[in-house]
Amino acid sequence: MDCGVEVFSALTNLTRDEILEDMPGSVNGKTVDEWKAYLEKKGFEALQFGPDDTYTLPCAHLVGWPPNYCHWIYQASDGGIHDSGPVNRYVPPKQLTLAHFGNSRILSIAVTRVKKG
Repeated sequence: MDCGVEVFSALTNLTRDEILEDMPGSVNGKTVDEWKAYLEKKGFEALQFGPDDTYTLPCAHLVGWPPNYCHWIYQASDGGIHDSGPVNRYVPPKQLTLAHFGNSRILSIAVTRVKKG
């Protein structure tokens, strides 16, 4: 269930330890709104895209069949999909596509660092 920790760590360059220190329960899963609030607290703007929207890379994709199964995956700037889940953990990113997850993209989140000053 800590797929969100892995994905948002990759997306923001925050360390796993930093995320776990900030949100100790995140290994058990967080809601989309909880992740977005956390990202904003850390100085990021979270841009959410619906399942039919064109999204920007890199981004996090929430895939699955709610409410029983939802899973975060990360798509890098080069299009490669990284999945920390047990099924695809060792599949090279360039061999995974969104098609591997069926028609199950619920939403996507891209982040940008908010500039201060």
